[in-house]
Amino acid sequence: MKKYILIFTITFFQTISFFGQNLNGIYSWTARMKTPTSDLAIIEIEITSDSTYVQTAYRGFKVDIDNKETKWEKFIKKGKIRKEGVYHIIAETGKPKSSHKVEIKKNKLLFDIIEMDDGKARVIKGGIEYKKVNR
Repeated sequence: MKKYILIFTITFFQTISFFGQNLNGIYSWTARMKTPTSDLAIIEIEITSDSTYVQTAYRGFKVDIDNKETKWEKFIKKGKIRKEGVYHIIAETGKPKSSHKVEIKKNKLLFDIIEMDDGKARVIKGGIEYKKVNR
């Protein structure tokens, strides 16, 4: 009897830790670039509890980073996020539509998954890693 209680308890807590992952929050990625109109880009993906996301891309000069909302170029995409096996699919709504298979870990959103011709997913090294900037 004690053996079954122990097995149940371990299974219960593993299930909670697996399904209890909180995806909500803002994930951010920064990249340096050299163009006549910018030298820095910041992309933020905000995931909300209703399984939607808003991706905001900012592009501008590093000296204006404190005023990025007003001085930088801003591009916004919206979409839905859903779980598919161990991965998540973020699918843009509107036109043009696009979707990406991503991996979400504790405090990271990883754009490191590519689909192979046979339909299987493969993780590539050097993918884009967004860090969670809030809880």
